[in-house]
Formats: sequence, C-alpha cells, structure tokens
Amino acid sequence: MSRAQLDVAIEEFLHQRFDCRLDYEVADGLRKLIFDGPVTDSADDRLLAVDPERANQLLEQRWEKLLPSSN
Repeated sequence: MSRAQLDVAIEEFLHQRFDCRLDYEVADGLRKLIFDGPVTDSADDRLLAVDPERANQLLEQRWEKLLPSSN
C-alpha cells in the first residue's frame, strides 16, 4: 500500500466509523512505525507491515524502554 492509499483508507475508515470527514496526516505516524519496526518502506515506496504478533512484540519492546517497570 502506498502512503497516498493509506491516507485515503484512514480517512474513509474515520468517515465510515465515526461519520466525520477530515484530512488525516499520516506522515508522523508512519515515520514512528518505520523507525520502531512494524512497518517497512520498500524500494518502490510501498509500505509493508510485519505480521500482527511480531508488530506487537516490537511495540511492547519499545514501550518497555520508554516506561520501565518499577519492579
């Protein structure tokens, strides 16, 4: 999926789910997801997501670094 396709898909989801129209900015969210690993950017500018289980692992690792346990 390209960035433009993702932008349209998110805006359509928000319209269908919450009955609102807005111009959603995906650049910042994508930058973070690419940096943290759940999404990769291919040579042809397509976005690729890892499987949900791996994405969850990556995001949990990131959260643990940001919010260490008090144990």
